[in-house]
Amino acid sequence: MQNIIFVFPFIMILAVGMAWKYRDDPTKPFEDAMTFGWWGFGITLILTIIVAVTSNKEHPDYVARVIHFASMPAITLVFLGAVALMKSSVG
Repeated sequence: MQNIIFVFPFIMILAVGMAWKYRDDPTKPFEDAMTFGWWGFGITLILTIIVAVTSNKEHPDYVARVIHFASMPAITLVFLGAVALMKSSVG
């Protein structure tokens, strides 16, 4: 917890840099995050399908492994929803 004091100036520099870069269009970072999220969703969905198809279906942990990988696209959809909510509150 004490090390956060050392990280804080870098976070502020990053925030000021982002604010300066996107000063003309405040919704641009959200659009970039949405693009990143959709790419992440597609990649994790493909990964889930690959794991489900190529895994040994007789293995006792098969269902747990597929459920674990299926949670990744669900998490990216939650991320996309949160970004869309924040974008709508900005403008």
